[in-house]
Amino acid sequence: VQTCALPIFNAKPFNVSSGQLQVIVPSGATNGPIKLLAPGGSAVSGNNFIVTQPSLLVFTKTANPAIGIGRTNLVYTLLVTNEGPSIATSLVISDALSSQFLNPSASVNAGTYSLTNGNFAWMIPVLSNQASATATLSGAINSVQSITNSAILTFAEGNLNPVNDNASAVAYFINRSEEHTSELQSHH
Repeated sequence: VQTCALPIFNAKPFNVSSGQLQVIVPSGATNGPIKLLAPGGSAVSGNNFIVTQPSLLVFTKTANPAIGIGRTNLVYTLLVTNEGPSIATSLVISDALSSQFLNPSASVNAGTYSLTNGNFAWMIPVLSNQASATATLSGAINSVQSITNSAILTFAEGNLNPVNDNASAVAYFINRSEEHTSELQSHH
């Protein structure tokens, strides 16, 4: 392959291998079909090339309950929202769950996930502009303590606010005597 013709611009490939072509997309390129030019002829892609750019993704994590009594169930909710201006691609959310989070299960409303040995990995191929996706992680807590859990978001285009690439939630689990003491102190 000698040239990759993108809408409006041409780009010279810098890496060509079987089934893959890498080019640097020139500034100002637009969405549209890709035309490949080679000594033996040319071909036009059946799929359109889509120009993306960094977007503002907001990533949050909550714990429910935030304060629990004794050994109980805990649900983490992860929410990622694309506030634009572009689509976001190749999203990966990674979450290493505490060893105190027993029998974890997960569900997602977009993409796919794996949950192995307490490591949750959520993959979303494309998150459209102004769209959101949610994951729910459920498990049991077997001790009285506070648990801080964090998750990390990465995606191909990069976040306009990198602080949003991390989300944490804290859950506190107290025993019944601490609950009674807290109630007495709040009434005085």
